[in-house]
Amino acid sequence: MTDLLYRGFYGVLLGLTLSACTTSRPIAPHAPVREEASRLEQRLYRKTALLLNDCRAGACEAPLSPLVRMDSFAVDGGAVSLFLNPAAGYGPIREDAVSAWYGAWHEALGRKGRALSSKTYVAQHPLESLVPNAYRSQLDRDTSRVFPREQVAPWVRFPSRPYEVSAGLDGRHVGLWHSHGWYYEPKLNRWEWQRARLFQTVEDVLPMSFVLPYLAPMLEDAGAVVVLPRERDPQRHMVIIDQDDAPTQVGADSLMWLTTGTGFSRGRPPYEGDVNPFTLGTLLRNTAPANPLTYASALPESGRYAVYVSYGFDPNATDRARYTVHHLGGETTVDVNQQMGWGTWVYLGTYAFDEADAIRVSLASARHRNEVVTADAVRLGGGMGDVARHGQTSGRPRYLEGARYYLQFAGMPDTLVYRVTGLADDDYRDDYQSRAEWVNYLRGAPFGPNRNRAEGGLAVPMDYSMAFHTDAGVTRRDTTIGTLMIYSTTGAQDDGAFPNGVDRLANRDAADIMQTELVRDLRATFEPQWTRRAMWDRNYSEAVRPNVPGVLLELLSHQNFYDMRYGLDPAFRFTAARALYKGIGRFLAEQAETTFVPTPLPIEHLHMVQEGPEMVLSWEATPDPLEPGAEPTGYLIYVRTDSTDFGQPLLTQETTIRLPVQTGSHQHVQIRAFNAGGRSFPSETLSWYIQPGGAPRALVVNAFDRVAPPAIIDTETYQGFAAMWDEGVPDGTELSFIGEQHSFIEGTPWSDDDAPGHGASHANFEGKVVAGNTRDYARIHGEALVASGYSYLSTTDDAVTAGRATEAFDLVDVLLGEERKTYRPTEHGGAQFEALPSPMQAWISELIDRQTPVLITGSYVGSDLVDGKAETDPAVVFARETLGLTFRTRHGGRSGQVVDGASGFMQAGEGFSFFAYRNAEMYNAEAPDGLDPIAGETEVLLRYADSNISAAIGKPGSHIIMGFPFETITHAPSRARVMQAIITYLSR
Repeated sequence: MTDLLYRGFYGVLLGLTLSACTTSRPIAPHAPVREEASRLEQRLYRKTALLLNDCRAGACEAPLSPLVRMDSFAVDGGAVSLFLNPAAGYGPIREDAVSAWYGAWHEALGRKGRALSSKTYVAQHPLESLVPNAYRSQLDRDTSRVFPREQVAPWVRFPSRPYEVSAGLDGRHVGLWHSHGWYYEPKLNRWEWQRARLFQTVEDVLPMSFVLPYLAPMLEDAGAVVVLPRERDPQRHMVIIDQDDAPTQVGADSLMWLTTGTGFSRGRPPYEGDVNPFTLGTLLRNTAPANPLTYASALPESGRYAVYVSYGFDPNATDRARYTVHHLGGETTVDVNQQMGWGTWVYLGTYAFDEADAIRVSLASARHRNEVVTADAVRLGGGMGDVARHGQTSGRPRYLEGARYYLQFAGMPDTLVYRVTGLADDDYRDDYQSRAEWVNYLRGAPFGPNRNRAEGGLAVPMDYSMAFHTDAGVTRRDTTIGTLMIYSTTGAQDDGAFPNGVDRLANRDAADIMQTELVRDLRATFEPQWTRRAMWDRNYSEAVRPNVPGVLLELLSHQNFYDMRYGLDPAFRFTAARALYKGIGRFLAEQAETTFVPTPLPIEHLHMVQEGPEMVLSWEATPDPLEPGAEPTGYLIYVRTDSTDFGQPLLTQETTIRLPVQTGSHQHVQIRAFNAGGRSFPSETLSWYIQPGGAPRALVVNAFDRVAPPAIIDTETYQGFAAMWDEGVPDGTELSFIGEQHSFIEGTPWSDDDAPGHGASHANFEGKVVAGNTRDYARIHGEALVASGYSYLSTTDDAVTAGRATEAFDLVDVLLGEERKTYRPTEHGGAQFEALPSPMQAWISELIDRQTPVLITGSYVGSDLVDGKAETDPAVVFARETLGLTFRTRHGGRSGQVVDGASGFMQAGEGFSFFAYRNAEMYNAEAPDGLDPIAGETEVLLRYADSNISAAIGKPGSHIIMGFPFETITHAPSRARVMQAIITYLSR
């Protein structure tokens, strides 16, 4: 019996205290046999009942969950039929499980029973039909559950993509949404969350931290068109360019663009009632757009902005309207199929813009022949919510609001999509019911909204829908609640087939594949006991309403501390999102009978060496132990200067490339791997600058790889996340942090969502983006070095430990950031992110022995080496004898102010500040190390202004150790001044 078989029948989670919304109805022990049944039927019934009892006890060849019951039993003619309750289908069913069950049952039925044909049903479905097509090798493929793909041009294409996606999700359309959102509650006459604030977050935004930074980009990197019914851009500013509201520059022959029809106008927000801004303005139409229409405007501030466009319906519209976005990375062309998706916002990507330059988006036809192109508005940024309820707007950025409000702003019809209840003030239900109906409206007849499936909609060939939630519930202290999947085989109109006749068992296939991928990957990398909960065939709105295949995911319990130890971990979010992306990819590939190849993991061991006028970059592919078929077939090299952003990449099949050095200019590089499935996430960013003429050279080592959840408290009395010890490190930026936890006593009862008991958290960071590890800090160190007359190159720490850093430099700058030894809460992975592992210690010792000056900066360099270790530990010996360092405290200073240590390192009384509190600009050093020198070896160079504890020590001409990250110094002039002091000291 395989593990899948055992867990398939027995793997139903028991003993949980779940919220009322997830409690299944009690099931009778079994259904009695009919009174008028024949003796044979009664005998076979008793034998079957005894077998079920044995299997529930694990004493048969096909163990069953204790929840499995017999609903009914019948012998009709020459056939025996057994109907099991829905719980028999809660787990995954595989072919060997089906064979094992029928073998055990036939044996139990005896000679006379075996002479009859037999069939087992689960909730009216034959048992074998619950085996997904993707996992069949002996059973015939069930074509009745295959959803045909429309062969039309995708909604959005990127013609400049330099690689082909032949085994990914190219042209697939996925509707994806993340939980609830900030909504108006009329009973309290206020805006509020739909769930309680727990463990530093709230369910309305926690799934966002999986979807926006990970899952949606993974799907898009695989070629999918991903659409969301909630705003995806956290940018608080919004710029709308529209001929109805602001000056719009047009091409030379502006008369070719004629005003016509109904389109977007911002009008006078806020939007009350059911006001649709896409009915307030006009459109432009052109039948020969040789001269592009150009939208131009100023920006309120530099930054990254999502770019959206809108256009109108025309029966003769082109399927290749070419938009060109002019941004800091150059120009990006995006082809939009205007034969679908009119009258709403269409996402073209997120780009970097400089407020000093006017933004420009131009529109023309991609073909040089007469085709109809329509133009409406261009929008940059998400902005603030501007839908009003009873005179109140949300007061929050739009990305925090529920789908009901974004869909109104995006031009959806009210009673078909965002006011499904038909009531004026039921925003709670309208929000969760609107999302699936939005997918239906995008697809259109015969798959339209369930109130009117004949509604034409927007003709977008939606392939899949997914609702991403976390669940309520608390269990015993040492257990995760785990993952629940919900699907529906009935449909909103109680139809077992989609409107095109395809069996809705396709939804179960999707749920099984996705849950299988997810649980496998999480068990292999994080929690060996990660709980695979049930797959429920239930009429939850987000599962039953979609008229395309889709699922409702409850990934983990946001109320359960043991789940949230993982839920707040960025690495867990990446792994979970990658598993979900693979589940979607494998389901859609099986539907189309095509090959699915997962994208590669980000590359590693990135290193650079200067050879004359060229910089030689080398790297290695990262093996994926979960996906041996995910190897790269090539690499994309993205280059930028300080006045630009990453734009169109170079392409190579090798793991090395030569790039020309632009003397006197900062250059930065980022690499992505690709294969037939799409491209990987980016590598960390390395930088270099070569001064004209001869100049001393520095090597900047980026050793800050850590992303991590906050510190964990887990005692007999207290459980939670201790941000006062270690806030953790977000990956890039953190969108779901709302405030620190303040209720730590386990068992503190829930009163209401404003007083939710154990895990309750503050709300002072709601709507604020928190900076994390961007892996782009070599640039900041390099800028300060250049200001002191140095050239610099950079490398990664794994390249150093692999022995690649063999060149001689005049200075080595090791940036540790908030690198520190970090343990996962289970045995998987052991310790990660050690600040200075033994190979790095050996390399630094060699540098100091060779009299190469060394600068080491980071929050935990001393504590990670010394704290809690014996005096004879090699790391302690290295700290003492090589660095001349003893560790004082993990919390050297909290004010973020540093002053001279009376050693003459800087001018007396001269000081500077570093980021010590959460902010949107730079990760913060909340617990910088206090370091003590060893008399006669090193001396105090800097002190924390609030505590007067030593912040930096050094040895003239040899090395400096700082207990805070250099890059967190708040202002560039201060960083330049400190770096000059460092170079002067190390030159003595």
